[in-house]
Amino acid sequence: MKLRSLVLAGLLLLMLGGLLAGAPSQAAAIQGEEIRIGFIIPQAGPIGFHGRQQMLTLELVQEDLAKQGNIAGLKLKPIVYDSQSKPQEAINAARRLIARDNVLVIVGPFLSAEAEVTFPVVNQAAIPIISPSSAKPGIAAKNRPWTFRTAIPTNMLYEKTVKKWVAEKKIKNVVVIYNNQDAINRGDGEMVYPSLLEPLGVKIVDKVSHPTAAFDFSAQVTRAISHKPDGIVLSSLPEESGLVIREVRRQGFNGPVLGNISFEQRAVDKAGKLADGAWTQQSFWTGSSDARVQNFVKRIVERSERNVNPAQESAAFYDAIFILKKVIEEEGITNDPAKIDEDRRKIRDGLAKLKDFPGISGKTTMRPDGDVDKEAVMLKVVDGKLVPIQ
Repeated sequence: MKLRSLVLAGLLLLMLGGLLAGAPSQAAAIQGEEIRIGFIIPQAGPIGFHGRQQMLTLELVQEDLAKQGNIAGLKLKPIVYDSQSKPQEAINAARRLIARDNVLVIVGPFLSAEAEVTFPVVNQAAIPIISPSSAKPGIAAKNRPWTFRTAIPTNMLYEKTVKKWVAEKKIKNVVVIYNNQDAINRGDGEMVYPSLLEPLGVKIVDKVSHPTAAFDFSAQVTRAISHKPDGIVLSSLPEESGLVIREVRRQGFNGPVLGNISFEQRAVDKAGKLADGAWTQQSFWTGSSDARVQNFVKRIVERSERNVNPAQESAAFYDAIFILKKVIEEEGITNDPAKIDEDRRKIRDGLAKLKDFPGISGKTTMRPDGDVDKEAVMLKVVDGKLVPIQ
C-alpha cells in the first residue's frame, strides 16, 4: 500500500510538472532587458509647453514603472523625437521609429494636424500608434486598424456642455472666434461647434478667424461684438483664448463665453479675473479628490515650468503608457526582434479590446473606430480657477 501511494504521488508530480512546463509565464517567454517604445513629442514650436510637460510625465512614468516591476519585468526604453509642432517633422519621426529604431509601438503625435498626416504612414507600415492628445473627430477612424487615441474626440467632449450652456444661458445666437491655422481649433470652429449648436436652434451669426500666435485681437473682437451676440464661443490655443477674453471684456462684452478643449488653466491665467464665468470642458480635472490624481499633480507641479498644473494631455499621456504596459503583459509579447510583426499585431489587438481601464484621466474603453469612451468634466472659471459645474 505504501509503495502504491509513493508511485501515485510521483505520477502526480510528473503530471503537474508537465502542465507547468506546457504553460510558461509571460516573464519566462519575453526576451531582452528593455521594451522599445517610440515617442513623438513637440518640444519646440507653439505647442512646445505641452511637449515639455509630457517629457516630465515620461520621467514620472519611468519612476512609477520601476515601482511596479517595469513592463513584464523589462525596463522601458523610450526613443523620443521632437516634432517641433510641425506635421512633416512628425512624419519624419514616425518613419525613423519604424525603419531605424524598430519600436514595438508609437505614442504620439500631439497635434491633430500632426496625427492627420502621420497616422496614414503608420497604418500603412502596420505598427500600432496611440495619440494621447489628438482630438479632432474622425482621424483614427480614417486609418484603421493600427491607429488609436486616448483623447476624447471634441464632438463627443463638448456635446453635454454645449447643451447645458445653451439652456442655462438662454443662448439664441453666437459668434465663434477661432484659430484657422491649428487643425483641431479650425475643425472645432468651422465644423464641430456648428454641428452641436445648430440642432439646438442656435444661430451662428459670424465666424471670426485669426492666425496662430496672434497677440492683438482687437479687430476680431470688434467685429464679433458688433453682432450683439448672446454668447461667444472660443476655439483657440490656450494663451490666445486668454488674450481674446481680455479683449472681449475690455471692449465691453459681458455675456457668456464658452471655450473649447484648449481653454485650460493657462488660458485662465492669461485672462486673470476677466475669465470668471467662462465655461469649458476637459477630460481631466486637477482638483479631483482621487489620491492618484493629486499625487500626479503634485509631482508635475514640483518639476514644471513656473509650477504649472498638468494639462489633460499629460494625464492622458501617462495613462497611455500604462495601457501599453497592461497590453504587453497580457497579450504574450515576446520582444523577439524576429517576431516584431507578430508582437505589433498583438499590441494592436490588445488595444482594440481595451475596456474600463482605470486611468488618472478617467475610465477608458476603446471603441471600434480607434477612439475612446471616457467621461468629460464640465468646468467654469470662479475666482480665476476652473471648478466643476454641478
